[in-house]
Amino acid sequence: MLSNLLEKPAEPERPDGCTPDGNGPQWRRPDRSGNLRIDIYDQSYNVNAENEEHIKKLAIYVDNKMREVAEATRMADSLKVAVLAALNIADEMFALQTRQQKLEGPIRKRVEKCAALVEKALEHAN
Repeated sequence: MLSNLLEKPAEPERPDGCTPDGNGPQWRRPDRSGNLRIDIYDQSYNVNAENEEHIKKLAIYVDNKMREVAEATRMADSLKVAVLAALNIADEMFALQTRQQKLEGPIRKRVEKCAALVEKALEHAN
């Protein structure tokens, strides 16, 4: 889905509709090639936008995470802010994966039990 997401850096001019203070992600509709220009943490990027709404949500999420990290750490180095934001996002993802795995085990057992009961009922019906 995000393969070849990042392409060449965007031109320095701001996209149409940018807020004057430049805070938060901004974007311009995809051009004919399907590229969407977005701003995350005051940096512009051209991305391949197969699903424009999805990319916008991702941009908002990443921008918010970076701003949270910057505010919490009072860090000015955008690379360090990005790495710490990525670490926080990875932690969230791992927590969700663990939760999903804990839910899948019991659900899988119940589905298998139900399937076995249906098969047994069908055998007795014949």
